[in-house]
Amino acid sequence: MEHIKIIVTDIDGTLISSDGTLDETTKKALIKAQQKGTRVVLASGRPTSGMLPLAAELDLANFGGMIVSYNGSKVLNPATDEVLFHQPLSHEEVLSIIDHLEQFDVSMMFDDGTYLYTNNEDGYMVQHEAEMCYLKLKPIKDLREAATFTLSKVLVSATPEYLQEHHDALIAPFSGKLNCVFSAPFYLEYTAQGIDKGNALAQALEPLGYHPDAMIGFGDGHNDKSFLSYVGHAVAMGNAVDAVKDMAHFVTRSNDESGIAYALETLKII
Repeated sequence: MEHIKIIVTDIDGTLISSDGTLDETTKKALIKAQQKGTRVVLASGRPTSGMLPLAAELDLANFGGMIVSYNGSKVLNPATDEVLFHQPLSHEEVLSIIDHLEQFDVSMMFDDGTYLYTNNEDGYMVQHEAEMCYLKLKPIKDLREAATFTLSKVLVSATPEYLQEHHDALIAPFSGKLNCVFSAPFYLEYTAQGIDKGNALAQALEPLGYHPDAMIGFGDGHNDKSFLSYVGHAVAMGNAVDAVKDMAHFVTRSNDESGIAYALETLKII
């Protein structure tokens, strides 16, 4: 596949191992691909702050890479800090999400790049989210008081069982109005209508002359389906959910088995 010019990869469950680290085999494979002229795009539900260290580790700034954060709400050029695309939630949308979610036993979160604001600092996976994304936790009883800046997404956490049981009710008022998607079994994300990773790639890469056929994508979760259906070559991790495996052109090894490196070598991209 010498025609591949863009490698797009999710982060959690895909690029990094289950212990939260980037293994050396995967790192070397992506550096090698970039040295051959292929650009790497990190595409995640994470805030930008939670992606910058990995972008630095892979040296994206020196190889023309990009960061797609907030599940496709924002695209950043890490070399210049130029925002290539951004579609945030409106203030009215944020307030309507908060109002609706207060009926449920969930933790709400959003960030400003420094602080992770939440209505429940002891909530399921809240501490984890703050640590993973290098944000300072800032609990606040009424999140409406904190929602005074531009928000790219609202994140909800609860046990996987609770989110599955209440999924339809959690998203019902926003059907056709917002994009609501699982980024993990314990995370449900709310972004602006039409916003997803696939749309972000189209907005950022097509103006540069890149066609989906020249892109390969790696993912494992439901929020990866949008960009895996957009790129010409979709690769599911061995640990991916069945819906992702079913749509993939190739199923590689798991994220704990250097699955990205294995696919890049097997498909002769490096």
